[in-house]
Amino acid sequence: MKQWIRPDGRCFVFGEPDDDLPPGRAHAGVDEADEARARALAGLGFASQRRELVLELPTDPAAWSVPAVETPSGIAFVPADRVEEEQLRLLDDLLRQDVPGTDGWKWSPAGFREETYESRDFDPATYLVALDERRSGVGIARVWMRPDRPRLGLIAVRPDWRRRGVARALLAAALTAVRERDPRDVRTDVDETNTASRSLLFGFGGRTMGASLELVREGGFRLRPSVPEDAEAIAAVQVRSAQAGFAHFRPPVALATLDPALRVPLWRERLPLVAEGAEGIVGLAHFGPSEAEKAGEIYRFFVAPECWGEGIGRALMASALEQLRVAGHSQAILWVHADNGRARRFYEAAGLRPDGAERDEEAFGEVVKELRYRIDLG
Repeated sequence: MKQWIRPDGRCFVFGEPDDDLPPGRAHAGVDEADEARARALAGLGFASQRRELVLELPTDPAAWSVPAVETPSGIAFVPADRVEEEQLRLLDDLLRQDVPGTDGWKWSPAGFREETYESRDFDPATYLVALDERRSGVGIARVWMRPDRPRLGLIAVRPDWRRRGVARALLAAALTAVRERDPRDVRTDVDETNTASRSLLFGFGGRTMGASLELVREGGFRLRPSVPEDAEAIAAVQVRSAQAGFAHFRPPVALATLDPALRVPLWRERLPLVAEGAEGIVGLAHFGPSEAEKAGEIYRFFVAPECWGEGIGRALMASALEQLRVAGHSQAILWVHADNGRARRFYEAAGLRPDGAERDEEAFGEVVKELRYRIDLG
């Protein structure tokens, strides 16, 4: 099965069910009517976590049962292309925190741009943003104009603006904009436990067409962006991993003097991707653009030694490389000690290969040779 690490750190698998699964917690989706696929996923250890109703919304106001819809005082609805990109991205992140199944979501700038403005289904006229008098984002109604059928991907309003009619007016405006382009009904889905959203959508004539299930297979970790408060835990993992990984080829005295406290300030500023297990942070991947060439670079990569072999490193590396690809990098590089056979085997298993470049670096009181590894991100 293929997998995708979403911006909320959840790993989703898709494709034909098989036993090629990530070792950690994984999610999958299935049409409730597809009993064969549901059975196959259940056989792999997946269990139902959420149920979403699949609805169709008419764009004809005559089919709506809501009262006359007026835009609340002090609110304006504008197309997405008239809102500054960063403001829209941060508002999207904020609103997702209250949507069942997407809490923890945090877009990268490049990822948001690719999935929004560069999407073939993006039409700014059907992607409406509610702004208050200070031009602060209040809510979003996002309809993707897909060739098969328009799809409402999000209707959400900030908590401090709820129960004022903003969501109702915003959805009415979006459906009206869709009707001007495509008279077909709009497809959407809603968590069956989300009473407020269900009430809103049924008020617009929503008809239940089926249901989908989100399944989960429990594992030992999840990936997420770190925050400054994680710095001490990250530094501890870095030092323990270095001490165990370098033990067979670096002086024991030098390794014993490694102090996590000295690295805490670094990790308060440079926030890596982390793997978090039941006991806390167990791995990290620090990456970004290379300063030496036009490529992405894995700067630092560590997994707690007690978690080696559990798939955490594979998941971290796959996510780091994918995020570099989404950021626009066609290649990625990293440097590794030439005599660190374990790390080199791991990187080669992930698809990286030495490109012939070498350098001498000072480490642990001596000069060591490092090799540069490279991968084409396609």
